[in-house]
Amino acid sequence: MTTRDRPTIGYLPAFADDAFTAAIRAVPAARLVVLSDADLVERHAEQLDGLVCGGNHNSYSRAVAQVLRARARRLRWIQVTSAGFDALQENGIPEAVVATGNGGAFNVPVAEHAMALLLALARGIVPALASDGGRWNKDRVLPGLRPMEGASLAVVGLGGIGRAVAARANAFDMKVTGITRSGRPVEGVADVRPMTGLADALGESDAVVVCLPLTDQTRGLIDAALLSRMKRGALLVNVGRGAVVDTDALCAALNAGQIGGAGLDVVHPEPLPDAHPLWAAPNCIVTPHIAPAGSDLAIRRIADVITANVGRFARGEALLHPIRI
Repeated sequence: MTTRDRPTIGYLPAFADDAFTAAIRAVPAARLVVLSDADLVERHAEQLDGLVCGGNHNSYSRAVAQVLRARARRLRWIQVTSAGFDALQENGIPEAVVATGNGGAFNVPVAEHAMALLLALARGIVPALASDGGRWNKDRVLPGLRPMEGASLAVVGLGGIGRAVAARANAFDMKVTGITRSGRPVEGVADVRPMTGLADALGESDAVVVCLPLTDQTRGLIDAALLSRMKRGALLVNVGRGAVVDTDALCAALNAGQIGGAGLDVVHPEPLPDAHPLWAAPNCIVTPHIAPAGSDLAIRRIADVITANVGRFARGEALLHPIRI
């Protein structure tokens, strides 16, 4: 195969640059171009056959999308390294371009993070961390403690992350109800209901974990009306997308004691401004969108997907993990 025959794959680094660059270079049938910003995308757009990038706005920005639509006439494939692909949906991709995901590489670390937030809320870690002047504050912590054993959990969204959350909740002997669009059975989840049953499920659950992607149908889904249907004092965790939950309504529900606590790795707006009232809301934990991070195994899984798909693309074979944009 000559250099001219080799497809040119652009890479817009989002994180773990070395691992993903090496994954592309591992396929001799392709040529790598590292693109650090929109200007470099514009400079190389006309020669790009494929693009590897994150699915967030920091990587796949509006400027990048505009350049690709205007000039990347050879582009036929975009590989997303992140769990979500909101930016591709919002900014659009050129016609006739196929997009592929990372195959659920982050399912386990995100599920672990969801359970960490849930356990921190249930086992009084938030008030325990409040030093109270360095004094032993057992009396403050005890009233809010609750068990996970036997508690009911609604997992909203049973994609890869939701199923991983359900598996870990099962290990804690929780009673898991899953919510999906169709309500069709899902292995490992005894009770699966359609989205039309969401309000009833929230009203029955001691805790709720939101694992939904951001779409036109899910934006603002968890609003004041649904929060009011939650069991009083129930816990809410969101590891899906921040805009799925109405932030103002969540603040109000926390301050009114309608819900007993919230653990949020994703928020809206993001990053959350320093003076935002959510920071001061009672029994609320906000982590800075770090749930997928810290797993070398996840990075290795993504690198393997990239290597496999670059090779398949170069050979004209069907790509792994196609996603709808």
